[in-house]
Amino acid sequence: MPVATEEQADRRLADTASRLLWLRLKMKMDFKMVIDSDQPSRPALPGDAFGAQPLSGLPVGACGRVVSVGVSAVDLERLEVMGLCSGRLVCVIKDGDPMIVRVLGTRIGLAAALAAGVRVRPSRAEA
Repeated sequence: MPVATEEQADRRLADTASRLLWLRLKMKMDFKMVIDSDQPSRPALPGDAFGAQPLSGLPVGACGRVVSVGVSAVDLERLEVMGLCSGRLVCVIKDGDPMIVRVLGTRIGLAAALAAGVRVRPSRAEA
């Protein structure tokens, strides 16, 4: 069995990494399309055309399903790691700066600027 050179191993590693990145991005886009595809059939609520509004606009005790997250790439990655991503149900515990929300049973503190970048569709379900 031939032994791969260091250059060949590096090339294989780079190819694998780029394939994984492509797959991750494709999965996110597919998931976003599924989320977006059911929005037009729902009645519009106060906010934009799909009933979405900034997370910072939800009152204390209200819940909403995340429609989009419009923040910087670094902040987006941090929010995703904490569980705050498209399709996730969040509930407002405390408004203000920082805003406290419950996601997957965990409380998260968000700066007002971050909360304003998260768009949610109000929901009656509890997080």
